[in-house]
Amino acid sequence: MDREKTHKKLRFIPSAKNLILNATDFCKSSLVPNRFDEQVDPKKAGNYDYIRVFAIELQKWEEPIQLAKPTGKYDAVLGACYAKGTGKIKSAIKRETVWEAYGC
Repeated sequence: MDREKTHKKLRFIPSAKNLILNATDFCKSSLVPNRFDEQVDPKKAGNYDYIRVFAIELQKWEEPIQLAKPTGKYDAVLGACYAKGTGKIKSAIKRETVWEAYGC
């Protein structure tokens, strides 16, 4: 997938301050290099415009979200990438789980 299509699909804004957690190497290679952080830094509270968390397992999902939430600005875009329920990869994560984890 080319970079522009990946950005559009993920709603990734290269000019924003971005935090991407648990992304696959393939996905990271499709994003603009050096335009996102990959680890939560508590010193950057309220710093990010865009936060996206990738996960398949529920246990690996909630902790990164809880760590990342305080680093987003008031109007930050919070995103989630997880396996589709009808897909080949099975996951306990679904839309409701995402909303609960983000506290919405």
